[in-house]
Amino acid sequence: MKYFKINLDFFCRIFLGLLFFSTYCRIYPQFLNAPPDGNNQRVVITQGVGLASVKIDYHSPDVNGREGEIWGHLVQYNEIWRVGANENTTITFSHQALVENRIIDAGTYGLFIIPTEEEFTFIFSKDISSWGSFSYEAGNDALRISVKPEKSSYKEWLTFDFDERLPDKTVSTLKWENLKVSFEISFDVHQIAIKSFENQLKGRIGLFYYEGPFQAGKYCLENDIYLEKGLDWANESIIINSNFENNLLKARILEKIGNVNESNAAEDLAVSLGTPQELYYYGRELISINEHSKALKILRFNFDKYGGEVWPTHFGLGRWYDAMGDKKKALFHYKEALKTTRTERQTKSLNELINSLSKKKQD
Repeated sequence: MKYFKINLDFFCRIFLGLLFFSTYCRIYPQFLNAPPDGNNQRVVITQGVGLASVKIDYHSPDVNGREGEIWGHLVQYNEIWRVGANENTTITFSHQALVENRIIDAGTYGLFIIPTEEEFTFIFSKDISSWGSFSYEAGNDALRISVKPEKSSYKEWLTFDFDERLPDKTVSTLKWENLKVSFEISFDVHQIAIKSFENQLKGRIGLFYYEGPFQAGKYCLENDIYLEKGLDWANESIIINSNFENNLLKARILEKIGNVNESNAAEDLAVSLGTPQELYYYGRELISINEHSKALKILRFNFDKYGGEVWPTHFGLGRWYDAMGDKKKALFHYKEALKTTRTERQTKSLNELINSLSKKKQD
């Protein structure tokens, strides 16, 4: 009996030890943060499109001497594949997007393909946590698109790139071995921007700083979108701090809308509030678009209001006469402006203009 008890204790210890060892060996590799199997390195690539973005997260296998045996062999035709190695490849859209002109909602999707010799079907699946395509279910598809593969220069590692980058869209290209296949992704960048502005302007930046609504209104003007909303933002900016910038913005939006009388009144107010520098640069802008009469009016007003003791007043008139080809008057105003410069850069710029005009006059 004693012998049996000793052996029983001994075997219990052995059993418990083996149980612990087997459990330890089974669990440990599952939770260890180790390099990926087969050197299939993880890659995360993100491309911004306006305020939106698209991100692709994948593991990248290599050809590894199997050239000519990838497409149609390792990656079988007419079979679903995870587009990479290890865990599912995923693609994340920060906002609702168009993929090959098909709507897809913001979110993260598992990315699969079904390749054939003539066409690749990309599948955007709601299943993002699987290992490969073993548990793929068509019922989880959010979108399918079909695109044509093309021959390409050799690529050892499976790679996703964003080959085209435009203000409102990009093109994602899968490259591996001697083949590439692409799909276009676009966003309504203006609508995304406007919604972002609306949210941001609910806070301090929209309540206490004129620059916030001014920037939003300027965006509308420059892109010729949501002009009524842009006008509202210009007015909100003016309420916070009425100045040259936001009144001129209001004038320009009103002009685009077609309200000429209110536009002229807003511009007159803007000019009356302008600093010597602001009026100088406004006059320069008008010269550049050949509104010479209006430019002269602004630059003369600048001189009459602030006198000749600040460099932008004489400098502005010199620019106008220079543009009109009146070298004599341009030289006079440049030389007067030179007496009032405050920085080395201003002095250098004026001296260059004076020297250039003097040579032309001699010629």
